[in-house]
Amino acid sequence: MRTAPCSTVQTVSLADIAEKVVGRARRRFVGSIELVADDSLVEGRPQAIERAMQNLVGNACKFAPDGAIEVSFRAGVFAVRDHGPGLLADDVPHLFDRFYRSVSMRSKPGSGLGLSIVKSMADLHGGSVFANNEHRPDGSVDGARIGFELPLAASE
Repeated sequence: MRTAPCSTVQTVSLADIAEKVVGRARRRFVGSIELVADDSLVEGRPQAIERAMQNLVGNACKFAPDGAIEVSFRAGVFAVRDHGPGLLADDVPHLFDRFYRSVSMRSKPGSGLGLSIVKSMADLHGGSVFANNEHRPDGSVDGARIGFELPLAASE
């Protein structure tokens, strides 16, 4: 069996991939999407990383369709923050499980595989995933922040 060239581990600029993903999302999404990225590099499989980023940005667009979305990549941490309803505490431990769908979100399209693909990619690259709510100064929920962290590439 032959391995596709895009599955080869290489030095990757997550900022470059994030720009492509955000550019595609901006063409389909009504709200605004802001991208802030640094120039750090990771060792990884670009196609797998791009798919994980697409899943995260796509979820933010789906669950907060009218709000602003902030996408950031800094020091190996890729995060997508929306201003939607946030995450239910009971759901957080299961968000990255295969086929998991929150009861409140079962009416939305999807199979429950998107975040499990993000976790698989992070695991494959020796990284980790995270999901938490963001809060306003008064303590009320102001959307979710979901993403992954990958080890940085060794400097040359």
